[in-house]
Amino acid sequence: MNPTLKRWGLVCIAPMFVVAALVAVVGFAHTDAGRPLLHWMAKAAGCPADLDGGDPVKVEAFRVDALKERDGEGPALSHPALSFQLGRTTRSDVVRWAAESAASCEATRRGSVLSCEVAAPVDQLPIEDLHLQFDSADRLVAVDLFRAHGCGRDAVTHLRRLGERLSASVGPSTRTRGTLSADYLAHAYRRAAIEYRYARYTAQISAINLGARGIRVREQYQWAPEG
Repeated sequence: MNPTLKRWGLVCIAPMFVVAALVAVVGFAHTDAGRPLLHWMAKAAGCPADLDGGDPVKVEAFRVDALKERDGEGPALSHPALSFQLGRTTRSDVVRWAAESAASCEATRRGSVLSCEVAAPVDQLPIEDLHLQFDSADRLVAVDLFRAHGCGRDAVTHLRRLGERLSASVGPSTRTRGTLSADYLAHAYRRAAIEYRYARYTAQISAINLGARGIRVREQYQWAPEG
């Protein structure tokens, strides 16, 4: 709706404030302090159990069902997530990587997730918050991470390079949101994202301006087995 049209009057103004508030809430939910809010949002959307205390088998089944509902067309060339391959990398592989990378990891969600702090930078922007999720066969099935706060130029450079690597190893991106430029991300709560949605595999890389907290980069990767 165009708020300049007088005939809409206040009918248009109210939704604008609602949208702005929702954007702010989503932005906060994707910060360290807002992670409990993100968990609540997941439950409100139909998650069968609390993410931290729920049955890992049920949580994994919910994740797989949700991923398959958003399936893309055609297979991905591969299923990368950082230096791992979803569905092939095992828990022991990740534990070995953590030791070699000086990463400190703690098991959460009844052992189904490793939450890690990475001491050394990976690529350009250091990883601040890394979550690696495993299924009952100890296969790595999902990776969710935030990178250190940086300026718009650093975020754009990182996402462009990462996008090139993903396009080469997965296939062409299937959707973009916002504009991947420092000028676009200079405005508070603007978000730019690139998606790769294929059959049984999705990747989303994004940057969001969190106002006074700066710009933060997020990478999300998920895979689901056949059947």
